[in-house]
Amino acid sequence: MTEPTDSTRASAPVLYEPPADADEVDRLRDERDFWKHLFEDLVESFPEPVVTIDDEGRIVHWNEAHEEHIGLDRTEVVGRRASDVIGTENVDEILADEIVRTDRTIREDEVRSTVTADGERWHVRAAGQPLRAPDGTVVGAFEYVTRVTDLVEKQQQVERVQSRISDEVETSVSELLETSERVARSSQLIGETTDDQVARLSEVSDEVTKLSATIEQVAASAEQADGDSERMEKLAVESKGDVAKSLERMEDVSSAANELTENATALESQFSDIENVIEVINDIAGQINLLALNASIEAARSGEAGSGFAVVADEIKSLAEQTSDEVETIEDVIDEMATVADATTESVRETTAQIDDAMAAIRAVDEKQDTIRAAIENSRQGIGEIATATDEQAASAAEVSSMVETAVDELEGVAGEIGELAAANETVTEEVRTVQRRVRAVESELDAKPGRSSRQ
Repeated sequence: MTEPTDSTRASAPVLYEPPADADEVDRLRDERDFWKHLFEDLVESFPEPVVTIDDEGRIVHWNEAHEEHIGLDRTEVVGRRASDVIGTENVDEILADEIVRTDRTIREDEVRSTVTADGERWHVRAAGQPLRAPDGTVVGAFEYVTRVTDLVEKQQQVERVQSRISDEVETSVSELLETSERVARSSQLIGETTDDQVARLSEVSDEVTKLSATIEQVAASAEQADGDSERMEKLAVESKGDVAKSLERMEDVSSAANELTENATALESQFSDIENVIEVINDIAGQINLLALNASIEAARSGEAGSGFAVVADEIKSLAEQTSDEVETIEDVIDEMATVADATTESVRETTAQIDDAMAAIRAVDEKQDTIRAAIENSRQGIGEIATATDEQAASAAEVSSMVETAVDELEGVAGEIGELAAANETVTEEVRTVQRRVRAVESELDAKPGRSSRQ
């Protein structure tokens, strides 16, 4: 550092002005007293506790603030070793001792703590500098302390609160992180489950749509079958009427056949009568022929007188022979007619039997028509119920399909919301981690031990 010159001394403001009439000895003595008073006044008037020691650590100055702070009068401490008077926890010497020992100006960042004789706990932060003689030799140290008891107690209170808050925040943050992780896992599981459910419901929707189409086809088929059954019932009714008409006609035919059989029987009886008549005619023709023969014999006996009678006899014989021939022809015709009549009678009998069989079959068909009609009516009723139920099932299937589609849409919406929830949860988790890091950083700052700085 540049030493001040006489000119700078003359121009610079000064604290001490020596008396004008003082000689050199008086001036030096007066200046010494001035600076001594100034230093002592500084020590005494300093608002914080001040202590000065010599190079052996004995107390030289002890101001009133120190008396109030420690509770000891200056008369009790001056001349004693400062480390014996001012004891601090975990430290063997006061800061002034260290300043004398190291010849350094020191401002402590650490807080010194102790308990007074009255049991009161105090905390200070000290600073000081060496006191040097004009030749630079360290002859002592000046130390003052800043009372930070209230600050330290508040800091300790803050630390306790901070510790409690840190513990609570750490616990809450840990629980929140754990909850967030559970939510993330649950969201992922729910998302995967929702995706599976959406896929399955989509398949169900497709199947329900197919089922609905199938049910509609069945309903259409049932309606068509109902229409066919109705037509079949009408046809059955018409068929029953036709069967009844056929039965009536067959009964008429049967009656006619029976009458024909009776007529054929009567005709056979008449053929017997005709044959009897023909036999009589044959007998008569034979007798006539015999009479004609006898007449011819008599005519031959009579000669010319019986010639006319012979002619008549010949005519009668010829007529008898012709009659006999015609009778034979009639007999042949009669025989043929009898044969035909017999065949006709047999055929009529067979036809009658067949008619009876046909009538029995028609009656059976008529009875079966009633059964068929009843079955068709029951079938139609069942088909109608099936058609109604199928229509209801088709409507239900369509409703189910719509509900499934709605459920799929809602599940897809839920899946999207779950994705947003997962993203929001990740954001919240990251923010919680940020809060955790900041809390730990604040905790580290509060827990950090203060260091020291020094200067020459």
